[in-house]
Amino acid sequence: MADYIRVIDIGGDGFRRVDIESRAVEGKIKDSDIIKRDKESISDIDSLMQFVFDGVESGKVEGIAYSVAGVIDDHRLIKNSPNAHFLDNVDLKKKTEGYLKKAGLKSFVFNDMEAAVTGMATLLGNPPYFMGITWSTGIGLKIWKDGKILSLSEGGHMVLDPSPFAPLCGCGKRGHVEAVIGGASIKRRVLTDIEALDLTKNLNIKWGKNKEQGECHPGDFLWNAYLGLYPDEEKEVEEKRIEWAKNFYNTIFEGMGIFLANIQTLLNLPLIVWKGTVAQKILCLNPKTEEERIKAEKLQAEQKIRQIMMMRLIDPAWADGDNLRLVETPGLGDRDAFVGAATAFNAISNG
Repeated sequence: MADYIRVIDIGGDGFRRVDIESRAVEGKIKDSDIIKRDKESISDIDSLMQFVFDGVESGKVEGIAYSVAGVIDDHRLIKNSPNAHFLDNVDLKKKTEGYLKKAGLKSFVFNDMEAAVTGMATLLGNPPYFMGITWSTGIGLKIWKDGKILSLSEGGHMVLDPSPFAPLCGCGKRGHVEAVIGGASIKRRVLTDIEALDLTKNLNIKWGKNKEQGECHPGDFLWNAYLGLYPDEEKEVEEKRIEWAKNFYNTIFEGMGIFLANIQTLLNLPLIVWKGTVAQKILCLNPKTEEERIKAEKLQAEQKIRQIMMMRLIDPAWADGDNLRLVETPGLGDRDAFVGAATAFNAISNG
């Protein structure tokens, strides 16, 4: 057996690559193992293939496993990829194996949530029945039952807002869950509200991700406004920011609560496994640091989401903590998609 499987993750914020030991896919993946490229740097098949095969060691790599957001057919054809439209209607398995032909290596393409939930199951010790949900740039979910994905559904594209003015989703349709409460939508709505309501009046805010350079992420502005950390000589301006932030958070909780209530009514799940930047960084549903624990205590996001669920469920007990556990995806950082893609690759390769 070759030494490693190369896994390529194509997500909302770019491209990632890691080599995973073939015999121990559940092993620890260090940050230094992951090679990243932003979305703008890879815009066609040729540049993707260059990224995929850069540094591949002949005779040591077993094959290429992809984790891709979108609709995947037969672990090969990408019917639609909302994060990389140059892959729409591309048989990525065929393209990749064309490059691998001389070596006779294999390649398989997995939906990103198919890979993530397979990875969650592997890292959790294969529980019999659960839903894995990614709450990040977008929203994805898959159901795991008795050792396999129950269906290749696209839960993040369920309609949450049916109005003709609902926000546009990355897939091109309106009102989908991820278009309403996905991370990209939250960021966009914060910035739109700030402009419409003049929420940065008397403030000098520079938008961005680099705090060391004095930049502020929209998610951090939302949290700071909620805490009242922008004191203002005009008291009504400060109060408007606080009230806006409270209402904004409540809108997020309500959206997710309704979404989960619909799923729970249908499936009566015993376990939901969270992952993603919105779940972890914006709402702190599974706090790790003291700062996140303080934020979680103040927001009480999980409690409020459960309350919204109970208000809408025919049997409110389905959202009770004794019946439904909400836990964090195991392992350090965002590793489950890598582990899952490698695990699924082995499963198909070994028949």
